[in-house]
Amino acid sequence: MPPTPPDAKPPQAVRQDDGHRPERLALSVEEASDLLGISKWLGYEMVAQGILPALRLGRRLVVPRAALERMLEEVAHAPSGPGSGRAVD
Repeated sequence: MPPTPPDAKPPQAVRQDDGHRPERLALSVEEASDLLGISKWLGYEMVAQGILPALRLGRRLVVPRAALERMLEEVAHAPSGPGSGRAVD
């Protein structure tokens, strides 16, 4: 294997031929909140209550994209009638 040049970037930082970066696996709480259309403060509150899935990576709190998508799928397929225990607008 040839030596790596000192200015080489890690594979995840290399841009693809189409000029786009690979999709990130996790979002900040602020980014996830923005995608959900809620305030960042509500996003942090939902993390604290265990409603919004999040991981602590060092000092950083991140929302895994796959967990966010799964959570939304579960809410979308859950019954929302009286007595269902779920409130969906």
